[in-house]
Amino acid sequence: MEPHLGRIAFNIVVLLVVLTLISLPFLRRDSPEFIVSILALMFSLVFLSLVVWDVRRQAKKEMLGNQGGTIKLESFKFGVNCRCSASISKNVVFLINN
Repeated sequence: MEPHLGRIAFNIVVLLVVLTLISLPFLRRDSPEFIVSILALMFSLVFLSLVVWDVRRQAKKEMLGNQGGTIKLESFKFGVNCRCSASISKNVVFLINN
């Protein structure tokens, strides 16, 4: 999914969830409108989870590159003598002591 399409889909779903949540307290539980609102909320939350999953999947794919290899994130110091670096390789984070 293109980034701008993901943002538009996210905004639409959040709007639907907010509007459904606003209307729920004013509906009687035995009314048909309540059931339709609950169904709309469930479908919206499922669609929201799919949009978030797709955006996160593409962000991870872009971060790792097309080969899915190992990339070095950052080098930092712990104390005086220990210098470590972190890298990501196939969904696992490694701390490498240099």
